[in-house]
This record gives sequence, structure tokens and C-alpha cells, in this order.
Amino acid sequence: MELSSTLLGTLQQMILSAIREQLTVFAPIQVTMQPAVVVPKQADPTLAIPRPE
Repeated sequence: MELSSTLLGTLQQMILSAIREQLTVFAPIQVTMQPAVVVPKQADPTLAIPRPE
């Protein structure tokens, strides 16, 4: 299973570099946020809907 572990490492590198690119776009606004929390410009539409108490 040497190949699969190498493939995983490559995927991990690609994901990390993609996250870094995203963070440079969104920095410094979301620099304190976790990479997993970084979202595209449109937020979750359900957040904008006022909820009845």
C-alpha cells in the first residue's frame, strides 16, 4: 500500500496549498478562523432568515 499513502500525501499537499490560497484571499478578515470554517463569499442563506421566537 505504498502507492495509496503517497497518493494521500499528495492530496493532503494539494488541499493545504488550496487552503493557503483561500486564506490569502480572505485575509486579514478571517485570519483567526480555522481553515475548515472558511467559506465562499455567499454565506448560508438560512442564517439571513429571521427565526420566529
